[in-house]
Amino acid sequence: MDETPRSTRSWTSRTLGPMKRGSLRGSIFTLMSAAIGSGVLLLPYAFSLVGVPVGILTLLFGTYCLATSLRLIITISHITGRDSYAKSAIEVLGPVAGRGLACLMVGEALCGQAAFIKFLSDLWPRVLPMAFGRLSKTQMAFVIIFAAFPAAASKDMSVLRHVTVPRPSHRSKTITAALTRTPG
Repeated sequence: MDETPRSTRSWTSRTLGPMKRGSLRGSIFTLMSAAIGSGVLLLPYAFSLVGVPVGILTLLFGTYCLATSLRLIITISHITGRDSYAKSAIEVLGPVAGRGLACLMVGEALCGQAAFIKFLSDLWPRVLPMAFGRLSKTQMAFVIIFAAFPAAASKDMSVLRHVTVPRPSHRSKTITAALTRTPG
């Protein structure tokens, strides 16, 4: 049985040492930042800058603003009788503001998806180096998008109702072609 080479660095240096570009820790931090939000991850740093009393006051003020904003959104939705935030915004602010809100929401969703694709394109070659180790970052991103999109696509989604999801045999042929193609 072949032994896998072990890292010569200690656990402490791997865990607490500087984060290198493209490292597994960097990928995990990117995913956490996208999922949790950078604000939560930066709370300890913000508290160290302003101190605990001012930090707590600022956190309480932010919580109050969040609760008030959510209450306002719910109230507007109830008054207008609309079932979504976008429809309520169009009703109250007009179609131009509604389109602007839609653009912001799509942009936020795309940034979240990009962070997730980046995370997976860093993770998969480390978890399955025999299958994905030779691929460039761009090739890996295309493999992830092509493998994940059909699983996430729902025929009920208005934009995707005209999209034909490729058969599994076509997906596997494309992934195999991407894996066997030599980079460079």
